Amino acid sequence: MKREKILKIRLNRNELAIIRNKAKKCGITNAKYTRESALNKDIKAKALRNEEEKNALRKLTGMDNNLNQIAKRINTGEQLNELLRKTIYEIRLIIKQLI
Repeated sequence: MKREKILKIRLNRNELAIIRNKAKKCGITNAKYTRESALNKDIKAKALRNEEEKNALRKLTGMDNNLNQIAKRINTGEQLNELLRKTIYEIRLIIKQLI
């Protein structure tokens, strides 16, 4: 069957590397691997969340970004003990709300 339609997707570097690696291990092209993965796998629908859970998840996402920035700065030798402790404390509070 001739394929004449194109679907463009955006990936970050890590996602693209994972797809390329898996396709190579299977001995198929990136396109075929992605197509087969998408067409042959059922994906579960996300659970509906209430506003409180949505807000908590937004906060966690922001804190995740903070942790990435902290890790980057620590890897350059910068001391960030207090900021790191505060961020971890806030994450634990939100996790308790979600549980």
